[in-house]
Amino acid sequence: MSIPQQLLQRIMPRTKDVPMGNLGPRHQHEWGQLQYAVRGVLQVDTSEGRFISPPNRAVWIPPHVDHQVTTLTEVQYRSIYVDIIWTQQINKPTSVIEISPLVKELILYVMNFPSSDSPDIFLERIWQVLVDQLSAAMIIPYDIPIPADRRLQPIIKDLLSDPTRRTPLEYWENKVGASARTLRRLFLLHTGMGFNQWRQRLIILHGLELLDLGKSITDVALSLGYESSSAFSTMFKRQLGESPSKYIQRTYSPPIKTP
Repeated sequence: MSIPQQLLQRIMPRTKDVPMGNLGPRHQHEWGQLQYAVRGVLQVDTSEGRFISPPNRAVWIPPHVDHQVTTLTEVQYRSIYVDIIWTQQINKPTSVIEISPLVKELILYVMNFPSSDSPDIFLERIWQVLVDQLSAAMIIPYDIPIPADRRLQPIIKDLLSDPTRRTPLEYWENKVGASARTLRRLFLLHTGMGFNQWRQRLIILHGLELLDLGKSITDVALSLGYESSSAFSTMFKRQLGESPSKYIQRTYSPPIKTP
């Protein structure tokens, strides 16, 4: 997907279907961007953290944030660039946000209009409604903070490469030149979470990726090292606020049609 050199209008949509495993260029721009997938799972990496966006979620990226997008599954990609004035109105940090049915329909609606330097008043009103909804959208915890402290970097790199590893912090003491106690303190200081909580978040988000690939809850639980699907479901709900079965139902069940 090409990155525009300038915005022709306040809201500029982009659409593309992308295969699994596509790694985009690391870049930044002067406007905000909503990274949204109608189908599939996106991963957005910044210097601050890793953000996972399945359907019904999206990643909001403010201006001048260096980022890189990876498709974790086949993705029907819908992106919206937002000019600096309306970005200030949205007023959110880089984050994963809830996409309500109304916001989804607004996104799909604006995709049908070609870019123009003179959009009509009706379309501008639609844009404003979309911006209002994005500013009110709830931030949800589908992210992994990435601490910048050099002593934590080898540990972070190791766990990101394989979230299921259970290596204790004591293993890293001699390798990074800090005691396990210091490393725990640094995790809490730089991420707002204890090391075990941070690692559980990483494991659960990896489980979310596996669910989106169509694996059963039981298979995901066992592959992540849980003794049972109920233990996995308990931790999933504790981390993300809903059970994996409810997540699957909400994300992939077709909408109920009313007469």
